Amino acid sequence: MSAEPTDVRPPTRAQHWRASLGQALVVLGALALGIFGSQGLSSSQRAPERQERPRSTPLVSVEPIVVREVQLEIEGQGTLRARTELALAAQVGGRVLAVHPELRPGGRIAAGAVLLELERGDLELALAQAHAERAGAETQLANQRAEAAAALAEWEALGAGTPPPLVSRGPQIAEAEARLAAALARIERARLDLERCTLRAPFAACVLEARVAAGDLVQAGAQLGRLYDTSRFEIPVPVEDHELAQLAVPGLNADAGAGSPVEALVRLGGQSWRCPGRIVRIEGELDPRTRLARLVAEIEPPEIGPDGRRAALLPGAFAQLRLAARKLEGVVRVERQHLDEEGLAWVVVGGRLARMRPEVVFAADAELYVRGLPAGAGLLTTRLAIATEGMAVRTAEAAP
Repeated sequence: MSAEPTDVRPPTRAQHWRASLGQALVVLGALALGIFGSQGLSSSQRAPERQERPRSTPLVSVEPIVVREVQLEIEGQGTLRARTELALAAQVGGRVLAVHPELRPGGRIAAGAVLLELERGDLELALAQAHAERAGAETQLANQRAEAAAALAEWEALGAGTPPPLVSRGPQIAEAEARLAAALARIERARLDLERCTLRAPFAACVLEARVAAGDLVQAGAQLGRLYDTSRFEIPVPVEDHELAQLAVPGLNADAGAGSPVEALVRLGGQSWRCPGRIVRIEGELDPRTRLARLVAEIEPPEIGPDGRRAALLPGAFAQLRLAARKLEGVVRVERQHLDEEGLAWVVVGGRLARMRPEVVFAADAELYVRGLPAGAGLLTTRLAIATEGMAVRTAEAAP
């Protein structure tokens, strides 16, 4: 028995395509499984993401903004000089009989003290002669008036009408009256000359120079020395223009006697004296070197004893001054360093920064007096690397 051969046919094209497609799907599924599996593994091993920390609000320091009334004081310095200096001169000539023992350089003499005496002999003779001339003139005038009265009586007896001037002796009476007036003037002149033989100090004085001694023969008008008044001194004080506007200065913006008060601290001989005074005027020109105005303060040495004796100040002594300026109302005091280069200030209002431009009313070396800052807010005194309008900040007082 013979076996029949098996009929093996080659696969058709459709079968071949389905087989290839199945294999491709198997491969793609394996790849997909591997990819998703690796992603799942990497996802499960990834570190948790870092969360951003919120920015911290900077802690700053502030100065409370306080609006107030301020009594300004302007500081200055200067050198004392004599308020009044006098050249001592003889008003009449003659020999010097006596000289005050302190009439020498540096000597101090009380007001009204006799500085020197001149001899009076010739002047007393001149006074006596003037009195004699007066007596003669009075006698002559009386005689002329008597003769005129007699002549007028005779003229009236004659009934001749109005008498002429010669009858009433008018010219003679006028001449006699002139002689009497001249005699009286000579008497007054002789009295004055006698008074001028005594030279007195017109004020409490210190002697700068003396050129006279007892026995000297001096001429009228001769310079005998120099004195200065020790009861008052002047101090020129240079001030800037913006300071000048805050002071009361007679001759500029105030009446005489109404200048700003002054206190001068004068150091001399290891001692310090506080001397009260007042601004009395402004000098007539600016300082040619500094272009500053120069005020003149007048001060009075303080009393240092129960007898009214005053401190012995000297011209040329150095003085530091405080000038009481006008009052400023509604101003805030700030340090210059707390404003930037543009003159702006950072202010903390309600926990946030605000940039403001204050109005400068008065400027000193390190401090300013301004208007335009809100009362109750805080002036930023901390320098921040970055500051922006509206930025939130914490103040030291409000920090937990």
